[in-house]
Amino acid sequence: MSNTEKNKIWEKVFTEKTGFVLIVAGFIIIIVTFIAFLFFSRWSFSCILDEEIVAQFGDFVGGAVGTLFALAGVVLYYVALTEQRKDLKINHDNLKIQTDALTQQIEEFRAQKEEMAETRKVYEQQTALFQEQTNLYREQSEAMKKQAEEAKKQTSIYLEEQFDAGFYPILNLICNAQHENDQLIKAINSRIQSRIDKHDDIKQTYDKIIEEYKSQYQVDGEPIGRFFDMITHLVRFIHKASMFDEDKKKRYIGILHSQLNECTNVVLFYHLFSEAGGNEKPLYLQSGFFEDMNFMKRCEFLPLYPQDVYFSLSKFASELSAFIGKSLEKAMSMEGLSSGTDEKISVLGVEAQSQLRQEDDRLHYHLNVRQAEWDKTGLEINDFCQFLTFLLHDVRYVRMFKMPMTDNVISRVDQINDVISFDYSIIID
Repeated sequence: MSNTEKNKIWEKVFTEKTGFVLIVAGFIIIIVTFIAFLFFSRWSFSCILDEEIVAQFGDFVGGAVGTLFALAGVVLYYVALTEQRKDLKINHDNLKIQTDALTQQIEEFRAQKEEMAETRKVYEQQTALFQEQTNLYREQSEAMKKQAEEAKKQTSIYLEEQFDAGFYPILNLICNAQHENDQLIKAINSRIQSRIDKHDDIKQTYDKIIEEYKSQYQVDGEPIGRFFDMITHLVRFIHKASMFDEDKKKRYIGILHSQLNECTNVVLFYHLFSEAGGNEKPLYLQSGFFEDMNFMKRCEFLPLYPQDVYFSLSKFASELSAFIGKSLEKAMSMEGLSSGTDEKISVLGVEAQSQLRQEDDRLHYHLNVRQAEWDKTGLEINDFCQFLTFLLHDVRYVRMFKMPMTDNVISRVDQINDVISFDYSIIID
């Protein structure tokens, strides 16, 4: 019989049930013995105990039952030890499993650590490679940028050379045509100037200008038309030069404008104003062709001031034109002219207070000059008042190729004590 089989037999014998049976048997023996002593011994009920009988009963119970109880204790102790041993074995097995699991986790952590170290090494290598690639890309970008700038510069130079190849030959043709038509242009300008009467109102003046120019154009329209068409062609050529910004375009417009004398510029302006030039007004306005024109050389302004005050009055007119032009722009914008604008302005060398304000649909202009200072100018008040009227109409309408109306600008002159007040209002539309 093997040890395993013996162990199984002992496990079947030494159980809690065996111990319980022994204890029950002990109690049964005690009960049976007690009953036997009562009925079969010399034991009787009395107040005095028979020590001999009691000792015999005790010896029997102690010998027989005590042995059973001792055996039951041994069995139960053995069972307890067996169970404890099993528990210890189970705990030992569980501890071993936990130890193995912990060992496995440690190994996994070690493997993960090694993997993370390898990953970090790869990441560092990739980062270094990426940095090298970034630096290389930056260097390449800088090189390409320089190449692009150089190419752009070369392209710009090439395009400008190509543009110049078309611009300057036409400009030379215009200069030659101007020379050929110089006397005719001067004659037309003189004829228009001869029709101007300083006593006429605004509308009468410009009606005469248009009428006289159309009359002259009917007679000499063919050479004048060809000449002005050449100028218009070159202005359009500049305006459509998409390779240039606005400043560059204005530079070429300035070159063209500088090659035309004052008389040519004046007659060209009347050509467009009278609509003999067709639908080219927007082109000239967008290009800013007449921005540098000396408008005081136009026929309608010449009778309004003595020639000896030309330079002083031109400076005043230029400053006032810019002042009113900006204010009108603001007044017609969404913002409006929320508050009046004040500034000091020089009129023929005399300091005056200039003010602009907006009320309803009109822009009001107010100019104060002291009488003592005004006398230094040598200019009649009525002449200056008319000059201002023409100037305001010019800023607001004529320069935009619009026909002025007599009621567009309302003027009034007052004198209180030693201060002369010029008051004007311009319609904002």
